[in-house]
Amino acid sequence: MTQRAVIYTRVSSERQVANHSLPVQHRGCLDYCEREGMEVARVFVEGGESAKTADRTELQAMLAYCRKHLGQVQFLVVYTVDRLARNQFDHAMIRRHLATLGITLRAASQPIDDSPTGRAMEGMLSVFAQLDNDIRAEKVKEGMQEAAKGGQWIWRAPLGYVHAVRPEGGRTMIPDPVRGPLVVKAFELVAAGHTAASALAEVTALGLRTARGEPLIPESFKHVLDNHVYAGRVRVPSWQLDVPGNFSALVDPDLWWRAQSKLNGGAAVIPHRRGRPDFPLRGTVICGACGRPLTASWSTGRRGGKYGYYHCPAPARCKATKVRKEEIEEDFLQLLRELRPEREYLALFRAVTLDAWHDDQKDIVDRRAALEAEVRETKRRRDRLVEAYLYEQAISEEVYQDQMARIDEAYTLANMRLHDAQVSEIDIEAVLAFAEHLALKADRIWLAATLEQRQRLQRGLYPDGLKITENRLVRTPPTLLIFNGLGAFPEGIEIWSAWRDSNPRPAA
Repeated sequence: MTQRAVIYTRVSSERQVANHSLPVQHRGCLDYCEREGMEVARVFVEGGESAKTADRTELQAMLAYCRKHLGQVQFLVVYTVDRLARNQFDHAMIRRHLATLGITLRAASQPIDDSPTGRAMEGMLSVFAQLDNDIRAEKVKEGMQEAAKGGQWIWRAPLGYVHAVRPEGGRTMIPDPVRGPLVVKAFELVAAGHTAASALAEVTALGLRTARGEPLIPESFKHVLDNHVYAGRVRVPSWQLDVPGNFSALVDPDLWWRAQSKLNGGAAVIPHRRGRPDFPLRGTVICGACGRPLTASWSTGRRGGKYGYYHCPAPARCKATKVRKEEIEEDFLQLLRELRPEREYLALFRAVTLDAWHDDQKDIVDRRAALEAEVRETKRRRDRLVEAYLYEQAISEEVYQDQMARIDEAYTLANMRLHDAQVSEIDIEAVLAFAEHLALKADRIWLAATLEQRQRLQRGLYPDGLKITENRLVRTPPTLLIFNGLGAFPEGIEIWSAWRDSNPRPAA
């Protein structure tokens, strides 16, 4: 009797489609079936869909076909094991489901079969498929980060720029001759006092359009005005990256920061630069007299000693601030010590934050609960079906086999979706634990941190900077919520007061 097979081929990107990966897979699978004497019942082609998800159109169509043609298909042929799934869990779920349909998996270019060696090989290949997928993802991320560290803008060119090739090789950006001047005009208008809305209206009237020829919407325009790329920098906070770009600034950096100041209601906005390791507060502390971020330098004493000072960047115009490095940094450390909250407050902060987190994550929680319910329901359906067939003899074997295949298919897909939902969750408890650690030991953490970590902490606590008057830091409340109280929550102060009154501190 001739054995029949279905073929499943997949690529995960349009680039692979263009590179003829699908024809290579198709031909390899057809040749394999011909060598093994298999009749090809149908070919399923998945173009441009990742193997990480259970919601692949052709995968579901292939499983449904195998179920509807129960007993008529004996093999599923793929080119390589990773074409079916790229993680062990999904591979095992699909493999188990195929076994219930009497279908065996075969790979045209890999030696897998039902022998002990073949099954071991299949298991190892599925492990390596997941490992390869994880390594690829990490390499892509590392490659992107490395290019970005070198100043390359690795994403789509922002409005006002176009990608170009550098004479010495490598990618860069140059100003768009049409849109670039209009983007500069937008920053000039905002720096001159125009609101973002009026600036957008004016540059739109002058012809500023997106690459698709559409007018900018206010939200997109806001992202343009906020983007450091126009000042010539590649800034990715999630990668702790802020470096000069390998392209020219479209907007003069001074103009860019003046526009930020206007957008910030006129308040001074600090250019966050990496600075020098020996002056970590440079750019964070602002002169109380002239409003400029302090710079810093070393001075040589009469006897050759080195003395560090923070001072105004333009001493000829403002001589109000010049303070020793040791004094201002000790003042800052004392400020961090003064921010240390009571542990009772931290407990309340944890409770309120968890409430807010669970509200924000409701969709994820609901999705997971629905998927868990779906898995439980398929189990119940399977149990009822077995009972109806074996004990009540209420259905025929043909109906039983058909319904069991449907239930098993639904169970397999639901478990794959549930697995995806589980691995995507964030450990909020660990995040809160770190936040509490930071709140209680901010001064010690700052002392032990690298320059980049110190500056991130400073920006997190004081994004608008710290003013210094008469060589002392002004005790400005920080912006970070864990230090700044519950004012951002509805009735937050009342909640805190009521909790404190009902939980008095024990006597010393």
